[in-house]
Amino acid sequence: MHYRDKFINLTDDFVEIFHYSVTGKPVKVPVEEIDRIVRMIPTLANGKYRFHGTGDFRNWFAADYARSRRPFIYRVFIRNQWTRKGFSVEDDAAFAEAIQNHRVLSRVFEAEQLQADDLKRIAKRNKSLYWL
Repeated sequence: MHYRDKFINLTDDFVEIFHYSVTGKPVKVPVEEIDRIVRMIPTLANGKYRFHGTGDFRNWFAADYARSRRPFIYRVFIRNQWTRKGFSVEDDAAFAEAIQNHRVLSRVFEAEQLQADDLKRIAKRNKSLYWL
């Protein structure tokens, strides 16, 4: 299964993250090199207000100037690399389904365990998420 939006392109062979470099160029990561993909609830500590670039030289985020209003952010851990790549998606449900149905990435996808209060907060925030 494939997934594509303005932030990411997921195919059978690679994950392409758009607007990744300072010059706006994308980066392609072969799926065989991905150690894991983690979905996180955005917080100050993990990149909620990191609209582009890095704050600690280890996590580099592709450009997304609405990241603070998104319900989830994603981080890709690549084998034999110290740095990690962060990105957002437009449709979290469709992206999660594409990952879970992917021949390779279904084994490396991790999601934070959500508490009931977190789910209520996300549902409330999602009502106006794309209308801001």
